[in-house]
Amino acid sequence: MGCKPGRFERWNYSTSITFIEKNASTFAPIWIGNSILSPQFFSALSLNHTITTLMLTNTTLFQEFIPPLCQLLLTNQTIKALDISGNLLAPSTELNQAFKQNKSIQVLNISGNKFNQDVLDSLLESDSIQYLVIDKTFAAQHQHQHQYFSQSKSLIKCFI
Repeated sequence: MGCKPGRFERWNYSTSITFIEKNASTFAPIWIGNSILSPQFFSALSLNHTITTLMLTNTTLFQEFIPPLCQLLLTNQTIKALDISGNLLAPSTELNQAFKQNKSIQVLNISGNKFNQDVLDSLLESDSIQYLVIDKTFAAQHQHQHQYFSQSKSLIKCFI
């Protein structure tokens, strides 16, 4: 099973900024030095019905915050774009389950983590992701082997 031609594109900083500026209604950094993240942070966001973009990047998100993040993804249906890149997160059954059940996320950046193909199984089951960002290592291991890239009806483009 190969990938459909034209579905993969190189992800770069300017593409990221342009896409985010175009799709994020308002971006406001709310912490410096990761001092605000706690289980209560995720609980508060689960009640927020205006957030559309959540960016927890570059070692902002630790493995210990996966359970409250998953609860957020299960309860908040307004988040359309999620960026959890660069956190070196290990594979997580709980996160995979949250991805399976969440139907609102359309843009997902999971590059810079240690996820395995189970995350792709979850994304195929929910089949709501239109734009997926993965890193070269993940792509080399899974891009041409996994049925997600040929069977997903929602995936428009995968950026590497």
